This record gives sequence, structure tokens and C-alpha cells, in this order.
Amino acid sequence: MAKLKDGIVSLTGLTTVADRTVCKETVTYRPHGRCWDGEDVNAIVYDLMIIACYDMMTVGTVLYGGDYTAAEMAGKIGYLYQYVGGGDYKTVKIETKTFCCTYRVSDVFAQMAEWEGVMNLPPKKYHRFAVDGKELPKGAKIEPYKRCRGYKPTTISLTAENTRLAKRFEVIGPMYEILGSEGMKRALAVLTAAKCFDNMSYEWRSVAKEAMRRKLWADYGTSSRPIYYSSSDFRYAPEVWKQVDEKYAAELVGWFQQLLRDYPVPEWPKQGDVVQFKEREKMQKKYQGKFLCEGVVARLSEYGDSIEWRASLRVKKYDNEYFLPGQLEPVPEKPKKGAGVSKKCAKAAASNEKPQASNEVARASNELSLAERLRQALLKQMRQAA
Repeated sequence: MAKLKDGIVSLTGLTTVADRTVCKETVTYRPHGRCWDGEDVNAIVYDLMIIACYDMMTVGTVLYGGDYTAAEMAGKIGYLYQYVGGGDYKTVKIETKTFCCTYRVSDVFAQMAEWEGVMNLPPKKYHRFAVDGKELPKGAKIEPYKRCRGYKPTTISLTAENTRLAKRFEVIGPMYEILGSEGMKRALAVLTAAKCFDNMSYEWRSVAKEAMRRKLWADYGTSSRPIYYSSSDFRYAPEVWKQVDEKYAAELVGWFQQLLRDYPVPEWPKQGDVVQFKEREKMQKKYQGKFLCEGVVARLSEYGDSIEWRASLRVKKYDNEYFLPGQLEPVPEKPKKGAGVSKKCAKAAASNEKPQASNEVARASNELSLAERLRQALLKQMRQAA
């Protein structure tokens, strides 16, 4: 088995000369002298890797002979590797003044292929290794090592470049056409003012941002329909548009707070109320019943200068619809059972009347004379004898 020794190594066709140092299981390669201090460090490292690969071929085993690139030398034929490291050496180290890397001897060709990808080296400039050995069997093919990074030639397209640049301004470009220079200077103030309402619910934060955006369009825009935008759209904008107009932001906050005071939450209906539609007989069949109100929600008017409150009604099992409170009315309460005179009370009254009548008869009988009472008793006996 061949042994490597300390020394100076050079190869025909390479401009770099290497100082080779062997220390136990590690072989280190450095540029020799100082004449390459001004050269490209990537090219120097590439030359040192080539020298290391030739050295490792002398102490390792190559399966088939031929003319191969580093990726092919690191590849496989079936389940067998083209190169198998051997000898007493386990690690290769490449070192320059500004770069250092260490890898296993078995990976010398794979690391060289990766470096070709890092350098964006075109395939026609790949170094090829002339290897002595048995001929590759007919029909057999080496499966090259697949690098993580590689050279990918691209063609610059003017259309694609213009499209890429246009995407940077696809939002703020149309905004500028509507808002003009003064409006664009205050666009970020809307996002800053909206942050003052971050402690509110998600629905209210959305209403606040949309209301302020519509006010910006009303103040500076030539169109009433605002464009949705975020701070990321100003990444490539002029610096003057990136400055937040604090005065306008404070104006927006005060304006929205006044809007909330002018349009408070309606007192009716509330969550849990059972409601029905006014003139429901004229409406579709599905709106003619009773509905549970699941709360009220706020919506902006078309121009964003007022808030409309709408009741959320469960129309179907999993379907809610929203209506103005003026379209609804409470469901009238039905009279409770037993509100009138119950049968039980009537019976009690009747039973009270009978004793009263018998008492009156007894009272009247007590008032008859003795002779009259005897006459009635005699008539009773005669009726019984007959």
C-alpha cells in the first residue's frame, strides 16, 4: 500500500503548487509560497482539491478505468462505488489564508463536485481524471453524484426582467395614479393610526383600518374604491413615501373615535333575543318564522363615513344572515296558561254555593210555626201510606 509523505506537489496543467503535510490520519494541502496571494481563492482551493484527489487515488481503489469528472468518480455502478478510499488516511484538509475545510477521504471527489457547483463552473471547464483500470462492462453506466449546488445556465429575458420589476410596484403604482404625490406621503399614516386600535377585536381592527383607508381616498383620491396595501409594498418606494405623517395619523385616530361615538351599538336586539321580520307575510317562506339573534356586527357604509349595525340571525343550521334592526321586531309573548278562571276554581266556587243554599233553607225552616211544621209532617206520612 502506497504511503504519502510531506512535500511539495505539482501537477501538469495546474497553476497552484501544494505543500502536503501528513499528520497521522490527516493529510493537509496548502498553497506553496506567496506567489499566489493575489489569485482567486476559489480557483486555488479547486486546484488543491484536484491534487488531493490524485493523491487519494494512489492509496485507494478505483473500480473502472476511463476519463471521468469528479461527479462520475464519486458516483456508483449499481450498488458499487467508482472510488473507495483506503490506506491509513481518514481525513483531507484544504487550507488557505482565508478558507479552510475538512472532509473524509471517501468524499474527496464528492466535495470537489460540490465546489464546482459553488464556483458556478461551466461543465466544459470541469477537470477530468484519466484513470487506469479495467474496462467498464458493455451496457453498464456510472450514475454520477448529484451535487446540492450546481451550474445552471440562464438566458436573460428582457420581458421577464420587466415583469419582475413591475411586480415590485404592482400595488403602489396604481395607488400613485389615484392618490398622487400628497396622498402617497400619507399612505403609511393609515397603517400607523390603525395600530392604535390593536387592543380591539379582530373585526373592529379590520373596520378601523378600512375606514381610515377610505378617508385617505376621500381626502386625496380620484376614485372612491380604495386599494388594499401593506407596509411591505413600500419596500422599493421612494424615501419620501416611507416617512410617516404623524400629524395625519393623529387626525385619523381622532376621526375614527368620533365615528364610534356618533354611531353607538343599538340597544336592541341583543344576543339571545328571539325576533321576527316586520311584514313577514310578504317575504319569502324562510323568513316567516322566528329567529335567534346571535349578536350585532358593525359594517362601514359605502363611503366609509358612517357605521351600520346589523343583527346576525341564524337562518339555517349553519348559515347566518345580517339585517338592519329596523327590519325586525320582538316576538310577542303568548298568554300564560291559567291566566283566566281555572276549572278548579270554578268547582270550588260551585261547592261554596251549595252549602250556602242549604243553610238558607235551614234558616227558613227554623222560621216556620209549630202548627205549620206539624201539618207538613202529616202530609208527608199520608203520601207514604198511599
